[in-house]
Amino acid sequence: MTKKKKTKKIKILIPIIIIILVIIAALLFLLLSLRNENNKKVYEVTSRTKELAEAKKNNNEYGYALGWLRIIDTPIDLPILNLTATDDNQENAYVNFKNYAWNVGRSEEFTNKLGIVGHNIRNLSSNPEVDLDYFERFDDLMSFVYLNYAKEHEYIQYTIGDTTKVYKIYSVYFVEQVNNEYYETENVSQKALQKVVNYQRKKSIFDYKVDVDGTDKIMSLITCTRFFGEDSQKETFVVAAREVRPDEELKEYGVTTNDNYKEVEKQMKGSEKNEEA
Repeated sequence: MTKKKKTKKIKILIPIIIIILVIIAALLFLLLSLRNENNKKVYEVTSRTKELAEAKKNNNEYGYALGWLRIIDTPIDLPILNLTATDDNQENAYVNFKNYAWNVGRSEEFTNKLGIVGHNIRNLSSNPEVDLDYFERFDDLMSFVYLNYAKEHEYIQYTIGDTTKVYKIYSVYFVEQVNNEYYETENVSQKALQKVVNYQRKKSIFDYKVDVDGTDKIMSLITCTRFFGEDSQKETFVVAAREVRPDEELKEYGVTTNDNYKEVEKQMKGSEKNEEA
């Protein structure tokens, strides 16, 4: 074969080799993507029926256990009480509970708008701590100001009687005060619920890849905060979620920050150190 023919053959082979390499690279990328998809974290629901039954043994005239809340893969795993007591004797309602939260509306049933309030006593700074041994009640709820934490904790479960329902988080935000129109536990119209959903998504410091509207059933977890300082009007912190639909799997679904997060980030940077664990 002459040198000229060899050169011509090489020129023909080069594009073919390039095409083959591109195909191989595309196949490898596809296999890697499928592998990552299959390896996505699956959230496990754990029954709390026995724990709820045990909590009900402490029921008394001042308060009683309605349900059991668990934010999956977090330390928040506690009974939800109906506090019927006055301020003077309220201690009698939960004297036997180290951890607890309470239902805004005192309902012992699943409604399409469910509000749960819990104390945050030890985690009030602009750089919230994460999962400390002495944390109780809703202290750990403040961990949701961190993007990585929000990515790792996307589901909530709530048990009433023998039934456990799972909710996927779609909003995390600060607000001036608790307005019962948005947080009272009750069944409301589709229009009223859509108003709440729109408000919560607008306020959120994160964008969740979660479809939610007025036909869903939602839950709001509410606690107090001093994240923006004692003089700030934004003294309430909320994590909102909607009930998982019948065709959904409990897998990661994606969380990113949005423009609302800039204020949060600025406040955290104003402190001496970031306390995220």
